[in-house]
Formats: sequence, C-alpha cells, structure tokens
Amino acid sequence: TAYEISRSDWSSDVCSSDLFPSHDSKRNRKIRKKEKEKAAKQERYLKQEIDYQAMPFFPLHDCQPIIEDIIQTLKELGFPSAHPTGAIRRETEEVKIMSFLICSYLRPGTRTFVQEFIAAMAGKGYLITAHLKGRKQTSGLSNASAYNMKIEGVKLRLYFVNPEYKGAGLLFTTGNEVFWRKLCVRAGKLKLALRKDGLFQGTECIASENEQDIFEALQIQYVPPKERNFKGYNFFKPV
Repeated sequence: TAYEISRSDWSSDVCSSDLFPSHDSKRNRKIRKKEKEKAAKQERYLKQEIDYQAMPFFPLHDCQPIIEDIIQTLKELGFPSAHPTGAIRRETEEVKIMSFLICSYLRPGTRTFVQEFIAAMAGKGYLITAHLKGRKQTSGLSNASAYNMKIEGVKLRLYFVNPEYKGAGLLFTTGNEVFWRKLCVRAGKLKLALRKDGLFQGTECIASENEQDIFEALQIQYVPPKERNFKGYNFFKPV
C-alpha cells in the first residue's frame, strides 16, 4: 500500500545510520580510548624494560662506600631517616640502580635540593650529575616525590615519602617486581588491595607504617628482604 511504501522509504532514508548514529557509538569511543591508553602504557613499560636491560651492572661491594656517603650526606642535609632499598636492601651481588627511601614530611624544592646534594657529594670527590627540567618528578608512590641522578656511572634514585607510609614504601621500592605482584595477588584473594601507599580494605587503610603489619594482615610470614629475589615460585608461608 501507499502507507507501507512511504513507511519503507522513511525507514531507509530518515533512519539511516548517517543521520542517526548508533546508540553505542559513545561506548565504542570509550572502548577505543581505553585500548589506546592501554597500548601506550604497554609501550612505555616495554621502553622502560629495554632501557633497564641496557643498563650496566655494578658489583654491590664496590658501591658500599658510595651508599654510606649518600646516607651521611642526606643526614647532613637534614634527612636522617634514609633507607637503602631495591637491590641494595635485597643484598644482590650486582646492582643497576641505587635507590633510597627518605621518610620525611619535608618536600625540598627539586632544583635547590638536587644542587645542594650534588655539591655535597662532589665535595667528597664523587662525579654526580642530574637532569633538571624545572618540573616535579613523579615516583609512582602516593604522597611522594622522587629525584633521579647518576653517580659514578650508577643510576641513583631518591624517594621521599611521608613517615606513615614507610612500610608500604619500603615494600614497594625494595621489590623485586615479581615479589610485589605476588603480594598484590595475595591481597586480592583476601578481598584487600595492596597499593604503594598501604594495604586497603575498601577505602580504609589497615596497614602502611611498617612491613610486618602488612605481612600479618596478608596472613603470611614476614619475608626478609634478602629472600625477596623472587624467581617465580610461591614460597609464602601462612602465619
């Protein structure tokens, strides 16, 4: 009939996809955006891994005098609570990065602090450099800042974190990465969330100030830093 024809024409012309986009187009845009962000994140991780693998190794025993002088220099600059982390704390035979966690509410200005630190270490006979770009450096830790330098050819990273996040900060910066991921999986099985600023149950932080509290909340025995050179097997022991 004439009605059916006109209705058919209206359906094919007026209701075409060109005039009326699909209702899920907004959702598709969000999906594409998330996929693009995920790909960019994976690319950054890959670049970081390539850069890390290209870094040279340095015997830990050769770095010990530098480590002691760094801790002493930080004390002289007003930061007495400095803790070696990463491969130093795990006591590996070789290190690629010397990292330290400084517990302090004071956040020194990037340029001023780095210049003072470099001057102090250079006064002790060390060759130390840093790239200052006039912007805040992020650390991956909540409520924290990081400073990256190079001393005697070894990469140096200083983390500043509030004292109440000391335990979680030590746990994260000590590593290794596989060990940290296994702890996060363990937390998930207990309906908890292990983050870089503490162990959370919902929105409540139940442990962050020291590592022992975090291990206890995860219902596993404390693992000494030297035993955290995780190789992929599960050695967590229940409390």
